[in-house]
Amino acid sequence: MIKEINKEDIMPFQSLQSKIGLIFDGFRNNNISSDDYHVLLYLISAYKDNLFSIELVNDNSQTKERLIEQLRNSNNDSKSQYYKIFQIFEPTIQRLSENAIKHFFTVFGYLNKQVLIDNFSDIFDGLLYRILKSQGRYGAEFVQPVELTRFIFDLADLNKSTKIFNPFAGLASYGVYLDKGQEYSGQEQNQKTWALGALRLMAYGRPVSLNYVCDDSILNWPAPNEKFDMIISSPPLGVRIRNQNGKIETNFDTIEHFL
Repeated sequence: MIKEINKEDIMPFQSLQSKIGLIFDGFRNNNISSDDYHVLLYLISAYKDNLFSIELVNDNSQTKERLIEQLRNSNNDSKSQYYKIFQIFEPTIQRLSENAIKHFFTVFGYLNKQVLIDNFSDIFDGLLYRILKSQGRYGAEFVQPVELTRFIFDLADLNKSTKIFNPFAGLASYGVYLDKGQEYSGQEQNQKTWALGALRLMAYGRPVSLNYVCDDSILNWPAPNEKFDMIISSPPLGVRIRNQNGKIETNFDTIEHFL
């Protein structure tokens, strides 16, 4: 007897990607604003790292309330990394309907979790780019092209123990493509951007800890005695400093002048 061929046995990664795509149908069906789509990146990361159980959906009541409780009180080893990220995404989760939460759980239940874990960096970036494109933010202003990051690293010819400082870090593109042993420190002022960058570093197996912080690179530039092998950035050129932060007293009008 000829064994029936299962598509998922041949192309498990592609099958998983198509199932994750069902979540975007849930966005549209539940009238979720495109500004809130990034919550998917947090929830799928938390699911991959076992911060909550999809068994919550088996009970038809208070799914969202119990999800938030699990995320807030998780005893997972990754809790310390996730705690500040959860605080940033909690208001978005609170805005989601019970139906939207249950839809997420249903799709997560379809996923081959081992395939998800094994390919998570590719899956995370694929979702990130898809969300940015849906928001009309696919250009380099919002996420740095992989080709540019690798081109700059090739020019720099970094050694294995390079120590890098990345002000105005955005989504931590300069952090995710470093080799192991190279030390990364980044600052990003926008809370949601920082949270996504932190999730992205975690997706690539990079430690977040104190190396990538939600901080103002102008107000809190490293002290002169703190040394780096390279300072690298794709700063928000054209931004007027005084308009961005009223605390700054400086003769510099723009980011270009500051640099």
